Amino acid sequence: MIKEIIKDKKGNGLILSCVVVLALSIIFFFIAEHSRTQMTISSVRDGLESVATNISTNNCDSIYQSQREGYFTSNILENDKWQPKIDKSNLDIFLKETLGAKKEGNIYVKRKKDGQIDFKLSDVKINITNPKLAPNNQEKNKSTFTVEVTGNLEVHKMFSVFSDTKNVNVNVGSKVGYMPKF
Repeated sequence: MIKEIIKDKKGNGLILSCVVVLALSIIFFFIAEHSRTQMTISSVRDGLESVATNISTNNCDSIYQSQREGYFTSNILENDKWQPKIDKSNLDIFLKETLGAKKEGNIYVKRKKDGQIDFKLSDVKINITNPKLAPNNQEKNKSTFTVEVTGNLEVHKMFSVFSDTKNVNVNVGSKVGYMPKF
């Protein structure tokens, strides 16, 4: 039947070809939107990993090098006592440099050139685990200096005409631990 419609010279194939082109364009838009969303989520996750790595490396100068004990903690010796020393650094600068997002209130927003919102990153939290120096418990002795950065990502869709949902919401984060090279 389709073969006959295509071979027919009366112009009936015009409607079928328009429907096929429309269906293919809708499929293309869905694939493009899904790919763009996944790339945005991946790049934000990579950016948060970079932020956690930067904060971790900013603290590496004060990491207690404990080759024998096996734990790594950020402490400095002050007045004959070991005191925790943690440099939380400026999160706003790191997120602006790595993701291109500017802080608007409590939310980090990245906008496109035309001013539309590409994504929003909210509830950004930094959790730094600094183990105690020389713990008695063997399990705590295995812990290391870690930096965890988490947040809620809201990716705005470009082609939201065909779907009810406007945005994609995802929890993203990264955890980085200090490990000596030698």
